[in-house]
Parts: sequence; structure tokens; C-alpha cells
Amino acid sequence: MVGADGNTTINSIITEVLRAADPGPLVRRALAERSIGTSACRVLAVGKASAAMTEPAVAVLRDQVRGVLGVGPGEVGEGDDPDTAGGRAPSLARGALCRAEVWRADHPVPSARNVLAAARVREFVATVPADETLLVLLSGGASAMLCLPREGVGLADIAAVTDALLRAGARIEELNAVRKHCEVLKGGGLAAASGAGRVLTLVLSDVLGDRLDVIGSGPTAPDPTTFAEALAVLERRDLLDVSSAVTGLLQKGCAGEQPETVKPGDKLWERVEHRIVGNNRLAVDAAVRVCRRAGYRVVDRQDSVEREAAEIGKKLAAKALECAAEGARTNAAIVWGGETTVTVGDSSGTGGRNQELALAAAIELAASGLPRAETAHAPGITIMSLATDGRDGPTDAAGAVVDEQTCARIRAAGMDPIDAMRRHDSHAALEAAGALIRTGPTGTNINDVMLALIEL
Repeated sequence: MVGADGNTTINSIITEVLRAADPGPLVRRALAERSIGTSACRVLAVGKASAAMTEPAVAVLRDQVRGVLGVGPGEVGEGDDPDTAGGRAPSLARGALCRAEVWRADHPVPSARNVLAAARVREFVATVPADETLLVLLSGGASAMLCLPREGVGLADIAAVTDALLRAGARIEELNAVRKHCEVLKGGGLAAASGAGRVLTLVLSDVLGDRLDVIGSGPTAPDPTTFAEALAVLERRDLLDVSSAVTGLLQKGCAGEQPETVKPGDKLWERVEHRIVGNNRLAVDAAVRVCRRAGYRVVDRQDSVEREAAEIGKKLAAKALECAAEGARTNAAIVWGGETTVTVGDSSGTGGRNQELALAAAIELAASGLPRAETAHAPGITIMSLATDGRDGPTDAAGAVVDEQTCARIRAAGMDPIDAMRRHDSHAALEAAGALIRTGPTGTNINDVMLALIEL
């Protein structure tokens, strides 16, 4: 949260957004609406919300469950080798998870323990008999966690290309098109590896538009992309030289020397079902409800907001300033949902897309000359950007809350906000201003919420 002295409405919005994104009620509702009957089942959960999705599923299905395997985020424990640590996690053996085999994995760049976990997943799904159902619980981060490279490509190659694409600001569709064609379990590969008579996948979507082939790189979904499209991504981003093994594999695929991913129309999909249980619209809806209850007119609501974080931050601040200048007498709110990107390049700064967006907005507000409200009649603008998973980039912050005085606070701490923006070092600057939001890992992930509150 933003602290005891923070904006009450902002704290309420954060609380309600995370409540709306809570996987527990979402999974229970989905299982109630789409019963898997009385047949036995195995449960596989992969992603940032794996534990939070597993508990309610096992609680509902009870004695039908014959096995549970989870792959999710987790810190390396004392005595663990950070490159290979994995396997059962007794510390998570509680309640509904007591029967679960839990593997830890890293995100967004895969590590050796991701490969170990993915190999165990392949073994797990292959042993599901034809008279049982495989229930897959899929959430954000699953793509990195299910890293099982194709023959001829190593973990270092996948990690290097993933990091390069992220630093280049590649869209998730681009990144996952490449990963699907370099790895075994993506692009329908997991469903193809399973012997289950039925595969039901419940999806907590972290992809705008809820494309099943993109969420988690579509381990149980048909893949419409091709080797040629994956190669074109590297070419367009000028990354063909990052890994000769990856580029070579994609070129062989284009020549028909590598098997394609599982395509729409394949007979496999007759036994596979999907259900989106939650997405970014739930988070935006929750933010809108809180704003209206607090007396704010929602003058602009947008879904599927993308592009560079700094660009969107400036645009959000500009719209808020326009609203403040209109002279209306009732408080207003702008609420957007989506997920931006940051093209880091060679910068060594620390931050995340939400922090970069907030810092760009703060700079725009400071440049406007609008004074912070000193009286009941002076306008004031507060801007927030929040990652619903509680982790914005490689930091412990979930995002930030800024206003017209944030840049002044940064300068008072001896830092230049414009220089921090240039170096993509938003975390340090916003920390100095006391502007960071810290929720801790939330156990969910449905993209970001960006908003402006205009007090008139």
C-alpha cells in the first residue's frame, strides 16, 4: 500500500483490485459452472498464481484428485544451489496443498530449475490415464516456468533471447511466438504430451485480449503462429545474432526440417477445453466501482492500454491536466487497464513498467506548473500505476503513486527525475520521494491498473 498517510481512495482501490483478482473465488466459480463430473483427475498448476489456484480447486474436487503438481515462484532456500534448486517444498505443505508436489521456478528469464520443473511436468502429464481428467490451472509467468528447450537449443540460448527481447521492449505476442517454436511444452505441446482423456484448462489471463495461444505460450492451446513469424520477430528486433542456436532452429523450421507446433484443426483439440476465469477487465471494473463510491466521475475508462510506459504516463497526466482545466466542480477519475513495455536497451537502471509510467507522469505534472491543492478550491491530481502481481520489474514494489510535488521531493533527495527517467532508474527516484506502492507478492496476475484522480 501507499502508507498510513497515503491517499485513502488509492488504498481502497488497491484493496478492491486485488480482491477482484483473487484466484480463489474465481476458480471455485468456474468449477461450479463447468463441472468435471465424478471422474478422477490430476491437477497441474503453473504460474505466479499456482498456489492460490490450487487450494480452491483441490478443496472443491476433494477425493476426485489423484495427484497435484505445482510450479510457481519461490525464493531459493538456505543451502539450495540457485541454478538447480527445485523439487518438493515442504513449507507449502498445508491445507489443500498437503498433497501437492511443488517445484519452484524463476521469472521472467528462465533458469536451470525451470528446466527441471518443466521436465517433471512432462512426466506428470504423460502418466495421466485416458479415463481421467487433467485439470490445468494456468496463470501469468507460466511461459518462463515451463522452459523445456527443443533439441539443439540450450537453456542459455533461451535465456539470452528472452532477455534480449524483453530489453528491446518486445510485445508478449512476439516473445511467445519465439518461445513456442524453441521449446517442447509450448504451442500445444503440453496437451499433446498428456494421455488424459480430457484436458480442462482454467486460465487467469495476464494477456490483453485473452489470447489462449499467448497466455503461458499456450501449453494446451492451438498455435496459429509459425516458424517464419518467430524468425521475423528476431529479424524485426535486430536480434538474429543473439543466439546462433535459436536462429538456426527457426531457420530449419522455416525449411520444414523441424516439426511445427500443434495447429488449429488438429484432432487433439476434441478433448481439450479452456475457460478464462479472470482477466484485466475485472481489475478495471473494481477500480471504477471504488472511484464512483468515493464521489469521482469516471470521465475516461480504457482497456487494453499498451505501448511504451513513459509515453502512456505522459498521456495519462496530460488527460488529467485537461480535465482539471475544464473547470468542472465535481471530482473526476480516469481509469485505464493494460500492460505497457519499457525498452531498456543498454541501461543499467532499476525499475519496472509501472514505476516508469508513474515517473513520466510526475515529470509531466511538474512541467505543467499546476500547484498542489492548498485550498478546497485548488485542483490536485494524483496518478497511480499498479502491477496486480505485486512485483513491478526486478523490484519489491508493485508500482507507484505520484502527484505534482513528486519531482520536487525527488530533487530534494538529491536526484534528478529527468536523468533517472533517461537511465530507466525509476525505482530509486520514486523511493526517494516516498512514492512506491508495496503490497508484497499477491498470488495473482491480471496485468496493470493505471488511473488519475482529479480533485476539483
